[in-house]
Amino acid sequence: MSDLFSSLKAAKLVEFISKEQENKKTRRLSEIGFTILVIAAFAFFALKPTFATISDLMGKINSKQLLVVEMDKKIRATVQAQDNFAKIQNDYPLIQSCIPDRPAFYQATTQLQKSGEINSVILEKISFNLATDPDEKNIDSYHMTATTQGDFMNFLNTLNKINKSRRPFKMENFGFTLPKLQSSAATASASAVNFTLNAKFYYLEKDNVKK
Repeated sequence: MSDLFSSLKAAKLVEFISKEQENKKTRRLSEIGFTILVIAAFAFFALKPTFATISDLMGKINSKQLLVVEMDKKIRATVQAQDNFAKIQNDYPLIQSCIPDRPAFYQATTQLQKSGEINSVILEKISFNLATDPDEKNIDSYHMTATTQGDFMNFLNTLNKINKSRRPFKMENFGFTLPKLQSSAATASASAVNFTLNAKFYYLEKDNVKK
């Protein structure tokens, strides 16, 4: 009887010890899981701003690198443009006088008046009509009309002088008429002829130069 009681007692003790071992293992696993959860939460909330800052810095670094590349291209282009301008700088006034970057009405007027004065032809009236020629790409032009009265040969010499001028132009047409007689007894004189000159002057607008 005592042996049976001892066996039951030993069995209960073993069962108790086994349950305690299971409970202890469960508590350890719970503690480990909770610890891992706390560490993960800390890493998420504590390190997330750091990762965001690092990501933002990387983005700024990449953006600045691209900006540096673009600036380097612009600097190289500017230096190249300066070198090109330096090569033609001495010829620039000559280029401007031929194809100015503006209409330069005064230049055209002076050119005609000086050519006329050399040949004793005074241009009494000069008018301009600004227009863009669709047939000329990137080149603008305007029409000029000049009228005067004088000697026929002097006028022809003036045309020849204008034709040799530095600034190019297109002589569209010219004409001459005899002046109206003041009386029935008066006769026409070759030294008193009315002249009209129509010409087209070209220039490069700044918008076209930039293109």
